[in-house]
Amino acid sequence: MVIVLLDACFVIGLRDCNKTFLLPKVAPLLSWKVYIPNAVYKECTVRASDQNLDELIANGSVIPCQSERDVFEKIRERYPNLGIGEIDALAYATSCDKRKGAVLMITSDQRPIKVASELGIKTLTTLDFFKKVYELRQMTKEEMYELIPLLEKHMWLSPKALDNFRNEISK
Repeated sequence: MVIVLLDACFVIGLRDCNKTFLLPKVAPLLSWKVYIPNAVYKECTVRASDQNLDELIANGSVIPCQSERDVFEKIRERYPNLGIGEIDALAYATSCDKRKGAVLMITSDQRPIKVASELGIKTLTTLDFFKKVYELRQMTKEEMYELIPLLEKHMWLSPKALDNFRNEISK
């Protein structure tokens, strides 16, 4: 099992594109155990509740977690430009790594991707997630093309990244 930590930018993007339902479909196919740090959950629901996310938590598809306080504080001190949710996810991932479990963090924000790399934590971007969804045949090519304008509208993705994504699914 791979421990997969969600970041707020990813969860909010799923919510805004109405694709939260994909998480429990993809997770078992990839042997993922999906966690959401408490600070990430708060970020995702501060402006708008997410009934789909709450249902995933209630049925155990997504597991709330809290990083160790001392690890959280060390990462917060070392990387003060990160948000609380990003710090919580990275701190939890670091703690999981000490237990030798496979850990993956899903985020599209370049700052936590860079820090995760420095800490030896693997990352997956939102577009990488959707590539996996497509490869696992959970969405058709047509559905993917319909998704791209929603991703453009609801997420901060570069035109180059979206062009690369479009090219990869058109193969």
